[in-house]
Amino acid sequence: MTFEQRSMDDISFSDSPPLGDDELNALFDRSWPAHSRTSYQSVLAHSLAYIVARQGEQLVGFVNLATDGGIHAFLLDTTVLPEFRDRGIGTALIQRAIAAAEQRGMQWVHVDFDEKHDILYRRAGFQATLAGLVKLAPRVSPPAVQRAPAPAAFSTPVDLPASPFERLRATSLLFQCFLGAVAVMGLSRLVLGGTTPPTADSGMFALFYLGIGIVILMRARGAGLSAERLFGPAPNAATLRLTIVAIPLGMLAIAGFWLLFLPLSFIAPDFVRSWALANANRMPVHSLPVWAGQFCVAVLIAPVVEEVLFRGILMQRWARKWGTLTGVIVSSALFALGHVELLGHFVFGVAMCALYLRTRSLWVPIATHALNNFLASMVQLAGVISPEKEGPEMSLMMLRSQWWIGLLLLAGSLALLELYRRRFWSGIDLRVLLKGPVPYES
Repeated sequence: MTFEQRSMDDISFSDSPPLGDDELNALFDRSWPAHSRTSYQSVLAHSLAYIVARQGEQLVGFVNLATDGGIHAFLLDTTVLPEFRDRGIGTALIQRAIAAAEQRGMQWVHVDFDEKHDILYRRAGFQATLAGLVKLAPRVSPPAVQRAPAPAAFSTPVDLPASPFERLRATSLLFQCFLGAVAVMGLSRLVLGGTTPPTADSGMFALFYLGIGIVILMRARGAGLSAERLFGPAPNAATLRLTIVAIPLGMLAIAGFWLLFLPLSFIAPDFVRSWALANANRMPVHSLPVWAGQFCVAVLIAPVVEEVLFRGILMQRWARKWGTLTGVIVSSALFALGHVELLGHFVFGVAMCALYLRTRSLWVPIATHALNNFLASMVQLAGVISPEKEGPEMSLMMLRSQWWIGLLLLAGSLALLELYRRRFWSGIDLRVLLKGPVPYES
């Protein structure tokens, strides 16, 4: 366990506990060079809530929530002692403040921050919005400092009815994607005269995704969807490190095959044979050209099209209609239904939604998806290079006798996911993140 995780384990958080001026002034003196001693009791008494972080008895972090008396809350005075920074405490304070605002009936939480704090607040789920700020001349204050309400620009909500997702209805979009894919594949067969070269399977999959991509592009342009807002910022070194979650997620997908179909093999053996085993044994790869074709589709084409469709459009469309958490669940379930293995791919879909919601960049789940398919393709390549090592086709007997493989992969994937969480998600409440605002609606 790293020092970061040890220090987070020692930190306790509380919502609006008794808090004296001496403690707060000591915290601000060490955190803000220009701070002067102030009485905060009137401020705390009129706050919607405030969250404190302690290590033992020592106050190490603080954030305050003001309110307009209606449905808007304002985040103020986020502070962590210098020696406790970069450990996830600030993010944890902010997320607990957001949860406190939600519990108290707020519908919007606003914050004003400098550019250097952009990553901190984006990590906690905030989106950048246009706003204004006027600094007033200092004046003599009464003993208890009265804080002015946030500028009006910060409390102006987005014009939600103008959202292009109102015009991107999921049912019609999915039906048109299906028709577009069938039309492009059918047209190609007419042009090629029905010939089936060795790479025909991967070629048809490429045409399948091409048809979907054409429909998405046409519908997105017609709805006025902004590609810049949909894809978000380009990934950087910090966000690209998050893509390594593809390794445990890939292991979990294989383990999920046994988790789902092993018990089903005793209840509905014919279904397992016709669906799971038939799909697991189909499309054997025996040559480099066939593998190369499948590689291009799986690594370069499928991640872009699927992430744009499922996370970029469907998740955000359903989040607008039913709420973010429901949008995440329904889009991930539909994503899983498009694959042979259901459990692992559902978790994969939720993980891609979480990456998108955290980073506000669709490029991150695209890169993670591509890495997952790349690793699977590399495993497949080993069978192409050494065909004599290729095992027999999967059967019911093999599925039942090799249960231990699924168990080992499940244990390994869960252990790696926990290490990943501690290293890259420490202090981030996934439940809050999955309920937060979607990247496009800013």
